[in-house]
Amino acid sequence: MAAPFSSGNDTVELPVSWIQNREIWLSGVFQYTNTWPLGIKLVESGAVDLDVPAQSGRTPLRRGRSSYGR
Repeated sequence: MAAPFSSGNDTVELPVSWIQNREIWLSGVFQYTNTWPLGIKLVESGAVDLDVPAQSGRTPLRRGRSSYGR
């Protein structure tokens, strides 16, 4: 499970042990420098299928525990 997020806050409390035990990848992004060239190459090569949804759902981080495994 990959969990990208943008909090909009300077401080976010995270249940680190819970995240690690479930092997969730949590990634925060600040600015999108140099991401377009790689994305374009992946689409052009067929490595990324744009006809398949990129995500199966969205859940606020505060509801992460209740939505895990749904």
